[in-house]
Amino acid sequence: MVKRLFDDCRLCEDRGVICVGDADDADFPCPHCNGWCSLCLEQPLAGQSGRPLVGSLLAAARRTAAGLELFEGYLCDFHTAAFNWYVMITPAMIGYLKPGDAYIIVQHIFEAHAFTVLYGYGQAKNSRDLEADAFRAVAAQRHARYGWDGFHVCPPDVASRAMLPDWVIWQFGDMRERRSLPSRARLTMWSIAND
Repeated sequence: MVKRLFDDCRLCEDRGVICVGDADDADFPCPHCNGWCSLCLEQPLAGQSGRPLVGSLLAAARRTAAGLELFEGYLCDFHTAAFNWYVMITPAMIGYLKPGDAYIIVQHIFEAHAFTVLYGYGQAKNSRDLEADAFRAVAAQRHARYGWDGFHVCPPDVASRAMLPDWVIWQFGDMRERRSLPSRARLTMWSIAND
């Protein structure tokens, strides 16, 4: 077991996990004090003295021979290379969104932008065209439903106009398998409907 990053965490009240659902198995490692890369915990990097790296909370997708694989958990920079695409998420999104579901991220770096993002796939192809509508949708919401400031629900009228990136040339079918890794990251396999 890996030691938590901080011993005094107000977010999880020193438990090391936060609740992301109603069931007991819905506890998830705290993003503030326990955000170790899930794949580092499973298979430590040789050059890092066997120590896991801190990861970002991501939804990552990759196409495999078995179908479309969706990973929801913490990944370090090194392990993001194992997936074709990934996007930042919040704990409240885990297990509730499917690949390609739209949500809005508002970012304030030099100026404010509202990006329409597709879960596991990245930014929508026409995100710039949807930016004004995304800002209006965010203004109509009382709070960020996904729990962190900047992550907002995408209304159906904006989501229906969000275009998949050019490299997504398939439609996924039924969910084949969902499992939790020992690190509590979630791995879901979807069938591919058209090849």
